Amino acid sequence: ITLYKGVLSIPMVLYNDYEINTGVLTLLIKKYLRQQPKFKDNIFYCRREIVIVDKPRKNNKRWTTPIEIHLRVDNTPSVEEIEEIIKEIKNGNVAPVYCLMGEEPYYIDKLEAYITQKVMPEANKEFDMAMMYGNEADAVRIVEACHQYPMLGDRRLVVVREFQQMKSAQDALATYCKNPASSTVLVLCHKNGNLDKRKALGKVIDKEGVLFESKRVYESSLPSFIQKYLKAERKDIEPKAVEMLVEYVGADLMRM
Repeated sequence: ITLYKGVLSIPMVLYNDYEINTGVLTLLIKKYLRQQPKFKDNIFYCRREIVIVDKPRKNNKRWTTPIEIHLRVDNTPSVEEIEEIIKEIKNGNVAPVYCLMGEEPYYIDKLEAYITQKVMPEANKEFDMAMMYGNEADAVRIVEACHQYPMLGDRRLVVVREFQQMKSAQDALATYCKNPASSTVLVLCHKNGNLDKRKALGKVIDKEGVLFESKRVYESSLPSFIQKYLKAERKDIEPKAVEMLVEYVGADLMRM
């Protein structure tokens, strides 16, 4: 089984003297793949292609046809996952720590902007919000900013962008995240990769806060992504318009 640019290729052989329902076969393959660690976090949708890779051959008095089943992989974060984060914030259930990580910056920027908008009123930003960057900040500054009390509102907001550049600060921040300040919301934006969920910081954020992974969207998955995005916005789009948007956007979702 190989995965390349969003297409999962599964080599198989069909015996021509049996009638095989390739739809049922595809569903069985999906069920198997979801049980595999390498593929269990991906979402497979039903579009498939049956590709004959060679001519039928006679083998032991039976005709066989080598084929490949191509499954398109939709690896975008589920709309439900993003909506659940937004719903919790709307309901006042704001987590003390958010780590927004992954290869796709689109969702990271969108969620950071949403959290900022909902948590920190514009009039309070000058006094109760701290914005830092990974190439300038250190763990001591971040923890000190988190432990300060809000001056105008009920909460402080500390946002750290480019957190992927602060690998040496992770142990100190893991200690803070075990007992975070009740009046502070810490947002860590970790682009171009993921926080290691097996290490202390990843484990504690997953337990005490929100650990969100923004996966890179393959170009082959863009039509599905656009349709899901617009459905969440309660908007309709014609198939031709989807094709034009895919051609314009390419793999850069920031152009949407």
